[in-house]
Amino acid sequence: MISIIIPTHMEEKYLPRLLESLKRQTDRDFEVIVVDWNSKDKTREIARKYGCKLVMAEKRGIGRGRNLGAKHAKGDVLAFIDADIVLPPNFVEEVKGVKCNAAICEWIPLEDDLLLKLYYRISYLFCKLFNLLGIGHSPGFCTIIRRDIFERVGGYNEELLAGEDHELARRVRRLTKICHLKVKIRMDSRRVRKEGKFGIIWKYTAAEIRVLLGKRVGGFEIAR
Repeated sequence: MISIIIPTHMEEKYLPRLLESLKRQTDRDFEVIVVDWNSKDKTREIARKYGCKLVMAEKRGIGRGRNLGAKHAKGDVLAFIDADIVLPPNFVEEVKGVKCNAAICEWIPLEDDLLLKLYYRISYLFCKLFNLLGIGHSPGFCTIIRRDIFERVGGYNEELLAGEDHELARRVRRLTKICHLKVKIRMDSRRVRKEGKFGIIWKYTAAEIRVLLGKRVGGFEIAR
């Protein structure tokens, strides 16, 4: 079974769209775990409405929330998905068919924006290149990993405020390859709208460099 883990904080605008895409999956052998930290909107109500397993996080932190979700998961494969993602109907089917221990997939914008499409495509190609070079790279908004590998590497580093996804991928890559699925997920570009195309590029490039250098990343948004 696949355990889909969704960390949330004030996600009433985006969560229904993701959960609707999960309702349309061609393979139903999965569970959905929503790990919520301190939402004051209808996030928790929405999670209950869709029949998700709702876990309350006592402390803030995206890595901490994902680790907590993994502790409550029953599946032997963990899929960490952010609330602003929309999955294709064959996502679970593709995940179950993969023959490797960890995987990611290409992401494209929900918006019909040529520059965004180009930016996302370049970002994905860099991610793919890093994995081919054996460095290890994985976007936090869609990371798939076998439970035994996740537990073996110790899960997400809860001390990191950003770059926790790539740091996990580095440790995973030392043990096993990171595959790339054929399916493409769609992603709402709210972070780009908030910080601007160049602002978001600088933010995550800086975080990536600091992780590569083994330094702690500070000053970033934690719970999304």
